[in-house]
Amino acid sequence: MSWRSRAPAIPPSKSGWATPAVSPDGSKIVFNSFDSNLDIVEIPVAGGPVKPLLATSRSEQFPFWSPKGSVFAYVTNRTGRSEIWLKNTADGSDRPIVTARDFPNDQSLDFLTPAISPDGARIAYSRISNKHVGELWISPMAGGSPLRIGDPNAYELSPSWSPDGNWLAYFSSDVGAAKISVGGSDSPISLGLSDGCENAPQWSPDGAWIACGTDKGVVLVSPDGKQRRTVGHRKAFIAWSHDGKEIYALGRIEGAKWRFGAIDVQSGRERTIYDYDPEIRFASSYNPSFPMSLSPDGKSIATSVANIRSDIWILEGFAHH
Repeated sequence: MSWRSRAPAIPPSKSGWATPAVSPDGSKIVFNSFDSNLDIVEIPVAGGPVKPLLATSRSEQFPFWSPKGSVFAYVTNRTGRSEIWLKNTADGSDRPIVTARDFPNDQSLDFLTPAISPDGARIAYSRISNKHVGELWISPMAGGSPLRIGDPNAYELSPSWSPDGNWLAYFSSDVGAAKISVGGSDSPISLGLSDGCENAPQWSPDGAWIACGTDKGVVLVSPDGKQRRTVGHRKAFIAWSHDGKEIYALGRIEGAKWRFGAIDVQSGRERTIYDYDPEIRFASSYNPSFPMSLSPDGKSIATSVANIRSDIWILEGFAHH
């Protein structure tokens, strides 16, 4: 936070102004301006402070690593509107892959929760438009017409691909955790977790389980919905390890701190990896659709953090009426 004294002028555009107060002699007004955005960071799986992955003055969020190569998809508003971009960490290139131009018949307001298919050829995501709130779409990574899937009457987000690329698990406002076949026109199938799925369902690498965070731990349900068990004991955002033996979990603990840990899938026990102070604000613009994506080398998890900047301004020399 900093003090800035100005002549009779309005400070640069901010997200908001707040708490104005007039000096006793009426010659000055002091007020607070604040601005916020989202940046993408990495959480080291071995433990340690977060590391910046992509940060600008605009918002970047919902990172998702491609299984193929050193690229990840993310949502940004750098052009003034929401778009899905692809970042190549090897050569530094950056390009849009899903934009409002792909939907000429309905104005796009926001894109959310992109997920790249196991073969790296398609990307699934949720879209908010003038006509619909939270539709599931699939687009070719190389460009082309998007394909609509899911229930047109439900709010749907946070798709997760099955390892064979034939199914998506996701969150539905109607039935909670659900799955749907990618290649057909079948209706969504409930996974029976409408009573407690607190965030996006995540398909295990071997396809045997779909995991979903709840207030009492991480629920594992078989894709046919017939088997269920709970591992861990706390509410957390989750991501599978590449070998499927652990589930990484990030959630709040006492004192508003964040705990990053790993849950052993076989035993259900959790080990603590690292605790983060409340100053680290893990967030997305649409919780509970929170990004947690393991890098191809398995060494870090990409997610997003909120940055809130605040300044105190003094306005003087203004006209009195």
